[in-house]
Amino acid sequence: MAGVELQGLACLGLLSTRRGQPVCPHELHAIDDRHLPALRVTPQPAHRYAVYRLTSAAVLSLAALAVCLPLSGLAGGVSVGTLAVAAALASAQSALVVLAVAGFARNKVEGLAMLKLLGGVMIAVPVAAWWTGGVPWWALGMLPPAWPARAVWADSPAELAAPTLAGTAVVAVAAILLARQAARRLAELVS
Repeated sequence: MAGVELQGLACLGLLSTRRGQPVCPHELHAIDDRHLPALRVTPQPAHRYAVYRLTSAAVLSLAALAVCLPLSGLAGGVSVGTLAVAAALASAQSALVVLAVAGFARNKVEGLAMLKLLGGVMIAVPVAAWWTGGVPWWALGMLPPAWPARAVWADSPAELAAPTLAGTAVVAVAAILLARQAARRLAELVS
C-alpha cells in the first residue's frame, strides 16, 4: 500500500508540474524572440496576458488531475473531497511554475533548466515528506508541493482542514512573491 501511495504522491507532483510546462516554452520563445513589446499596442494590458497564461496552466492541471488520478487507480481509498482538495492545491502549483520561469529565466536555456529543477522539486518534496516528521516536515511544509500530499494523508474532514488552509496560505505567499518578480520582469520585457 505504501508503494501505491508514494506513486500517487509522485503523480500529483508530476501532473501539476507537467501542466505548467507547456505554457513556459511559449513564454520563453516570446522572451527570446522579443515579442513581448508588442503587448504595448494591444487593447489588453500586459497583466491580463499574464493572468491568462497562469489561469490556463492551472485549469489544464486541474483537469488532468481530475481525470488521471481516478483512472490510474493511484487514488484508491481516498475520498472525493480529499482528492478535490489535493488536486486544487497541486494544480495551483502549475501557475507557480509559470511564475517562477517568467520571473527568473532570461532565455530558453535557463527556462528549460528551471523546468527540470522545478519538476524534481515537485516530485521529491511530497515523497520526502512521506518519511519525515516534526521539524523536518515543517521545513518541507514551507514548500507548496508538500501540502497536496498532506491533504491525501488526511483521514477525516477535521484533519483535511489544516492542509487545506496551510496549503492555500503557502501557495498564496509563494504566488505573491513570484508574481512580484514576474511583474518586474514582464515590465522590463514589454518596455
